[in-house]
Amino acid sequence: MKLICCHNVPMMCVEWDGLGLILKPICDALKMNLNRSNIVCHLGAAAQNIRQELTTILKGKLLCLKIDCATRLGRHILGINIQYYCELQKDVVIYTIGMVELNNRHTGKFLKTKILEILSQYEILLEQIFTVTCDNGANMIADVKHHQSDAQVMFNPLEDEENCSLPKHYLDLTEAIEK
Repeated sequence: MKLICCHNVPMMCVEWDGLGLILKPICDALKMNLNRSNIVCHLGAAAQNIRQELTTILKGKLLCLKIDCATRLGRHILGINIQYYCELQKDVVIYTIGMVELNNRHTGKFLKTKILEILSQYEILLEQIFTVTCDNGANMIADVKHHQSDAQVMFNPLEDEENCSLPKHYLDLTEAIEK
């Protein structure tokens, strides 16, 4: 799978004679058949395991979202990264959680829908998103405004510190930043 995912080797590589010399004893020992059709199932299962692990890691963490669109060779791709500070590593950790091919117009509402689909796969709540970083394209700005309006529905604007409607863990963060 690493050959396919990391080194851009085609899925049909598992049917090459040379690679077959290496894979056949392993497949025989595991009593399985490996071909370009069923490798997709194995890749899907591996991706699901990664998603489950990341869901556990990201649960309840304050996250930064980075989104960007790129067009290459007539294909339009939306990239979504999640960043957070890891206490254990004492460093910022970055995961790419989505690379989505876009076949519709890149309106703010459409991008918002795609981003929310990806976030839901990892059970990431909007309350966990601390910042959103994007380029200054009109569609990206519209997307962020859509997310901001959703956040304003969840949290009332701060009028004064005594009547604050933010959850306690956000207040703790504010106090930590002020120190």
